[in-house]
Amino acid sequence: MRGVENLFVANDSLNPDALGVNPHMTIMALAFRAAEAALSRSAQERARSLQETETEASVVGTRPR
Repeated sequence: MRGVENLFVANDSLNPDALGVNPHMTIMALAFRAAEAALSRSAQERARSLQETETEASVVGTRPR
């Protein structure tokens, strides 16, 4: 999907060939890592946004609610 921001896809498409075994656990591990990355990125963006809001509020002399 093109043009969609923050879209994570976890499937078996990155395996170049059949693994000879059921790839279910590999796919689950990739999905787990993608979820961790998305949550980490989201937490960092929220912290940055909160910090910017606090900085702006200190300049104006009010506190954010």
